[in-house]
Amino acid sequence: TLDTSGLAEGPHQIAARAFDPTGNNGITANLEGQVDHTAPGVTFDSPATVTRETRAQFGFQSPSADFDGADCVSQRPGEDLEPEWCDPSEGFAADVPAEGEWEFTVYATDRAGNVSTATHRFVVDRTAPQVAFTSGPADAATVQKSNVEYGWSVDDATAVSQSCTWDGVDVSVCDGTASKSLPKGDHTFRMVATDAAGNSSEISRKVTVLVNGDPDPN
Repeated sequence: TLDTSGLAEGPHQIAARAFDPTGNNGITANLEGQVDHTAPGVTFDSPATVTRETRAQFGFQSPSADFDGADCVSQRPGEDLEPEWCDPSEGFAADVPAEGEWEFTVYATDRAGNVSTATHRFVVDRTAPQVAFTSGPADAATVQKSNVEYGWSVDDATAVSQSCTWDGVDVSVCDGTASKSLPKGDHTFRMVATDAAGNSSEISRKVTVLVNGDPDPN
């Protein structure tokens, strides 16, 4: 057995000489080979940082020419599950039954036996944003002005995008408030909040606008 840990990386010639008790000896022919102390690299293929799926799929690659195989595992932080064989050409999929923080880890090995570890952290989120109106006319209210404004709150553990529409047309990006000058008649305001995992919630209110001193029908 030869310990190559003290040898520099690169090409080497190795020979072994054996001696018997009388001092006779023989030597092998030179064996040429490479000494490699560098573990293989690993890159992830645009992995999701947030998902609502019950089974997460990940892709990875190794740019190292001497890459020889990998084992993968998806688990909660602090767990110590047994990794499974995985192939960069197929990716890796695993069940993620619980919401919260998770880790996807690749253990890559090269032909010299060096091992590198690469971890991608992600969040499983299946809970829709909590949304509620904070201001504006009550649902089915009648107002004596054409400019109607609503305000609302949004609460979620991840980034949230918001879109608004009046009477189902001209959907636009909004952020906490929306107002519009409405013509006389019945109207509906709708807001949809979608989090980074794709979960969404919506709220809506109807309002009747009276103008020019029209009496309240109620």
